[in-house]
Amino acid sequence: MSALELSVPNTFVSFQYMGSVMQIETMSQVDCRTLIRDERLGRLAYCKDDRPLVVPIHYVCSGNLIYCFSMPGQKLDVMRANPNVCFEIENIERSNRWRCVIIQGLFHEFSTPEHKQAAWEILKVHNDWWEVGSQSVREKDQYENSLTTYFSISMDLINGREAISGHRL
Repeated sequence: MSALELSVPNTFVSFQYMGSVMQIETMSQVDCRTLIRDERLGRLAYCKDDRPLVVPIHYVCSGNLIYCFSMPGQKLDVMRANPNVCFEIENIERSNRWRCVIIQGLFHEFSTPEHKQAAWEILKVHNDWWEVGSQSVREKDQYENSLTTYFSISMDLINGREAISGHRL
């Protein structure tokens, strides 16, 4: 076997890494969605003046949407002007055992108090991270005066790869 093999149907790649063989394979859509559902931290990519920018952001997946929130700043301004975004989620066990999913989709800002409340209800299910980045919202009328912006990202295109460590050489 050569140091690099490519087989088109499974997008299978095998190569030597630190004395062992590592395989990189395409993840199924079910496995991609499982990773998306199970993780909470992703990387949001957007483009400003033809230059890509990437920021870490906490999220919750529900249905075919990624739900997030943010305080005012550059990323919101840029995504309002260009809603085409990319979202990356990964799980790394070690250097030769990892999974990574890339989502391409559209940014959508929730503007009504009812939609903001609905987004908050989804986000607060995993409430171990959000209070640092935002105030705790307790009453419906706080959504109208809040600086917090709630938004979603559609999951229009999902691709994933995983590295599987093989045998020692």
